[in-house]
Amino acid sequence: MILDGSTVKGDSVTFSVGNINLNGGKLWLITGAATHVQLKVKRLRGEGAICLQTSAKEISPDFINVKGEVTGDIHVEITDASRQTLCNALKLQPDEDGIGATLQPA
Repeated sequence: MILDGSTVKGDSVTFSVGNINLNGGKLWLITGAATHVQLKVKRLRGEGAICLQTSAKEISPDFINVKGEVTGDIHVEITDASRQTLCNALKLQPDEDGIGATLQPA
């Protein structure tokens, strides 16, 4: 699945979707130069990857956050606009309350 937010102006982009079951697949989030990305889901589960394509010059630990129910082994890859990998040693760590997740080293 591809969610394209590349036309959003400004430093922040939010993607909102319902239920996503990765089942070994990838969810692509495409941004322009946003320095903060939020993914709002009802439920995100399964094993797979979120691939974040960005032209941002700097990526901070809070660059992406997820709000909603998160379960499973979900890795995060960050690529530039040409899909060259900038970082692939990250994963989503579900919050203790089960409502959301933060980016952590894999």
